[in-house]
Amino acid sequence: MRLIRAALAAGLLLASPAAIAQSASGDDPLRVLREAEADLRGLLQRLEDGTVPASAASSRLRQALNEVERAMLRLPAESRRGSPWQTAVKELSEAMAAVREEGTDPAAARQAAGEALATLPALRGEETGSGGS
Repeated sequence: MRLIRAALAAGLLLASPAAIAQSASGDDPLRVLREAEADLRGLLQRLEDGTVPASAASSRLRQALNEVERAMLRLPAESRRGSPWQTAVKELSEAMAAVREEGTDPAAARQAAGEALATLPALRGEETGSGGS
């Protein structure tokens, strides 16, 4: 898990501004992050409600976390520093690792994704809520 976290952190920290700007394709980075956050929150709710088939849960959760990662990479350089950034990277990498691990309890993967979700408002300079999902 440390290796995954280190690789994710290195990828997020070393992404070139040109690559990030190019991938943003003109979209407002904060809006993209909000959309990815909303999509992840909605997926977590559907998983909780049982409306996502168990066979698709891991795949959809992985896809939603990847979208959050891409959105984080689009943030301006000043947003990719400091404690909120480090916390978000840590929680996101742990959630991605939980989803990728064979035999992981789906509830544990959802919990890890919820914890990652709770860190995202701080990246936008907003206060975080008390709930993780």
